[in-house]
Amino acid sequence: MKQEETVGLKMTLVKMQSVLPLIANIVKQTAQYFQVDIALALMALLGAASTSLHYQIDVKSPLGKRHPVSLALMLFLDSGGRKSSVLERIMAVLYSYEAVLTDLFMKAYANYKMEIEVWKSEKKILERLCRKEMVGSEQYAEVVDRLEKHIEAEPEAPWCHQLIFEDSTFLPFITQLSKSGHAAIVSAEGMTILEGKLSDEVAAINAGWSGEKFRFNRTGKPPMLISNPRVTSVIAVQEEFFRKIGKGKLDRLRASGFLARQLVFSPDAMMGSRLLEHRNESTEYLKQLDERLTVILEELHEAVQNKGFKRKVVTLSPEADAYWRMTVDNVERMMAEGEFYAVAGDHASKLGENVLRVAAVLHEFEGLEGPISKNVLEIAKEITRSCSHDFMRIFCPPPRELVDADDLYAYFQVYINRNQRFERKTYLRQCAPNKLRKDGRFNEALAVLINQQRIRIVSHGRTEFIDFMPHLPYVPASIPSNNGSLS
Repeated sequence: MKQEETVGLKMTLVKMQSVLPLIANIVKQTAQYFQVDIALALMALLGAASTSLHYQIDVKSPLGKRHPVSLALMLFLDSGGRKSSVLERIMAVLYSYEAVLTDLFMKAYANYKMEIEVWKSEKKILERLCRKEMVGSEQYAEVVDRLEKHIEAEPEAPWCHQLIFEDSTFLPFITQLSKSGHAAIVSAEGMTILEGKLSDEVAAINAGWSGEKFRFNRTGKPPMLISNPRVTSVIAVQEEFFRKIGKGKLDRLRASGFLARQLVFSPDAMMGSRLLEHRNESTEYLKQLDERLTVILEELHEAVQNKGFKRKVVTLSPEADAYWRMTVDNVERMMAEGEFYAVAGDHASKLGENVLRVAAVLHEFEGLEGPISKNVLEIAKEITRSCSHDFMRIFCPPPRELVDADDLYAYFQVYINRNQRFERKTYLRQCAPNKLRKDGRFNEALAVLINQQRIRIVSHGRTEFIDFMPHLPYVPASIPSNNGSLS
């Protein structure tokens, strides 16, 4: 994450303190306890909150459409960044809930095994009676009727309600959606997801994010029709390994809209500064996190069991409504040719909806009443904006020559900061960063800087000099007569 984005999220955390104190304190304490960037702590909390809430609530946009609050979260962080530790702690209550669900399933399955054995025995008896009676007789018709009713009353096998999928083939994931209507994909080693079978079925994952109905066809079996699903994803990867994904698969992930939906977090690595003497051992607010998640999961359990359950619809206050419309219009303007999102229309078109979703998750997890306030929506917009800048850096990087130009100008700052105006071009090329000394990249970067009017080239005799202060009048006499280096 760029330094300005880190500073931006820290300012957002300050705003949260008065508007969303529970969330702010949890994020702050998580970052201090694990000595990680607040972006990692915030991403993990949003993932846990969305996973526990997406079945129970929807958010209604000012345009009248209902949207799920499922979030697609993607973290880029190098090995050793403590992403596994943070995700495991933030989602500890969710994993405990899954363990309870597994225990309930095992007990139900034990009862099912006994019931099915009794049912099979009774079925065999009725089948023998059928064979004994004469076809067409009154007794035969009676036994057949009893057998048909018995077959209809076959005990139904229980299913294990699984909340989180970490590394799975596609069929169990789809089966869960068909049974419960919701699931979460959570992995601190996200390459197993992105390179596994689940990534080959991104249409289904996208449908789960959008809440759209889809059909899953099976060879030799009836198709599964999944209606109104909810899928949250929390995927952490190392950028170095992500870059090694085959171009074909990466293009499919982008073309399908999977990447466009992602809220991307790319926090700074804290390695080298995680000193134990600075660690905050307090866990007061982490315990409050556990308590809040426990309440929400109890509500989730009741909702899943209730066939007549209807989702709560969260709306915006009039002030938030107006602010959201203004935000969406601003993003639209930035999709014009030459603007910030000109090459990322797929991503930009999802930003308004993502702001709504994040706002609804923050609002509900905090336990606020009534419609979403403008203050909460502003915080959601700032979080989404930070994620968007990380998305653009990773998936839509500027041309190499622009990056090189910025790197070269950063190198020139040594001279500018000591008020040195001129230096020989050949000397600067020899001392420039290694990557700029090859393949003409130094001259390409210079051309960009000249075009941006950040420097200019001047000649003194047969020697070319770089002028670091092109806004000042050029005075040849100010160039050293010995043409020597000024460094």
